[in-house]
Amino acid sequence: AIGILHCVFYIGLNAYYTNVSTWIHENGLGDAAQAGNATSLVRFTLIVMTFLYPFWSKLLKSWMIPCGYLMGAIAMLCMLNIPSIWGVYAAAFFVAFGTSIAHSTIYSKALNYVPENFAPISSTVVWGLANSGAFFATYVLAAISGAMGGGMQTQLKAGSAILLACMVVAIIIFVGFN
Repeated sequence: AIGILHCVFYIGLNAYYTNVSTWIHENGLGDAAQAGNATSLVRFTLIVMTFLYPFWSKLLKSWMIPCGYLMGAIAMLCMLNIPSIWGVYAAAFFVAFGTSIAHSTIYSKALNYVPENFAPISSTVVWGLANSGAFFATYVLAAISGAMGGGMQTQLKAGSAILLACMVVAIIIFVGFN
C-alpha cells in the first residue's frame, strides 16, 4: 500500500519535472541555463536535506511523509503564483525537500513492516512502484489536464491536487486519528 501511495506521489510531483523547462521558456523567465539551475537546485537540496534527515525526523516524527507530500503541493503553487524565476527556484527547493523527507521515510517504513529476510524484496517493490509513478505521470497528468482544459497550468494544478490527496491518505495511514 505504501508503495502505491508513493507511486501516486511521484505522479503528482512529476508535474514539476515535466513542465519546468517549458514553463521557464514560455513565461520568459530565462533559458536553458535557468532550467539547468532549477534542476541543479533540486539535486543540491536533496543532498543537503538527506543529511538533515535525523533532525527532521525528530522534529516531524509521524508527520514526515504527509509534510513531504505537502511540500510537493507547495512547490506547484510556487510556480503558479510567483511569476518569476524565483518562483521556479522556490518550487525546486520544495520539490527536493519534500522528496527527501518523504522518500527516506517511505523506505524506512517499507523495511520496518516486513521480517528482516524480506527487507531486500520489500525495498525493491517499493522502489519499483514509486518509480512507475514517474513513468505513468505523463499520461495521467495529460489526461487530467485535458479534462480541465489543457496546458501547463492545469498540469501543475492537477499535480498539486494529487499531492494534497496523497497527504490526506498519508495522514490517515501514518498519523492516524489520535
